[in-house]
Order: sequence, then C-alpha cells, then structure tokens
Amino acid sequence: MKKTIIACMLGITVLSGCTTVYQEAPKNESYSSEPVTFVNAQIDTTPRVFFSDGITTLKTGYKGWVDNIISNLSMKINNVETNRTLESASFEISLHAIQCTGHYVPECNMTVYLTDNENYKKVFTSGEVNSYPVQNSMNKAINVTTDKIMADNEFLQLIYK
Repeated sequence: MKKTIIACMLGITVLSGCTTVYQEAPKNESYSSEPVTFVNAQIDTTPRVFFSDGITTLKTGYKGWVDNIISNLSMKINNVETNRTLESASFEISLHAIQCTGHYVPECNMTVYLTDNENYKKVFTSGEVNSYPVQNSMNKAINVTTDKIMADNEFLQLIYK
C-alpha cells in the first residue's frame, strides 16, 4: 500500500511538472517609418512550439512577433542619423522559425523573410542569442535580426536616396 501511494505521488508530481503554455508576443509600442512601410505577411495563425526545456513547452503565434519586428525596425530607421532622404518603399515581413532551447538560460534563434515583392528577397537569422527569461532572449533575437537588416547595403539602397 505504501509503495502504491509513493508511486501515485511520483506520477502526479511528474505530470504536474510537464506543461504546455500559450504565450503571446508582448504588445510593444508601434512605430512608423513613413514613407517606408512594412506589412505583416505572416499568414499562419496556428500557435507553434517555440520553446521547450523538457519540462515546460511554450507555444506562440508568430503574427505578434512580426509586429514587434516591424516596430523595432521602424524605430531603427527613424533613429538613423543621415543626410540622405527616405524613399517610398514597401516591404513584407514574415517569420519562418523561432527556435528556443535551454533549461536555465534560453538560447533563441529566429529566421525572418523580408521582401519588396519585386527584386529584393532576403532571409535574415539572428543566430543563437541567450538571455533570461525566454522573453528577453526573444527580444534580443529581434534586436540582432533588425540590426542585420539595417546593415544590409541592398536594403539601405532601397530605402534611401
């Protein structure tokens, strides 16, 4: 009887420790970088797993994260000090993958697709960045990815005269 109770207690402890949670992207302040516009081209709305450490699994919708990427990129465009003038340009952004792993300090990697639907089509990846908690790691991945976009000469030639 004692062994059965101990086995039941262990089973309950293990089952209660393994959870799947839906986590929305944070709602950041929205920025505009007129005349350069960005369209959220994320078509899938089904939540996908983006983090698992063997105990907790987190799912998220990618559309909210794309909004954060657009906001971050627009803010960076507005903060660039240059003598050149912004050109009218429109881009579509979608998020192809978010992969976060790690038990104590999550490492995240994201892959972003940016296109103007004409000649410019590029994929940008953040590479593995880490921070704690996973939310901070995701924000870091967004910053690294948007920094890479802002360092792309072809992109800069399209948005500046």
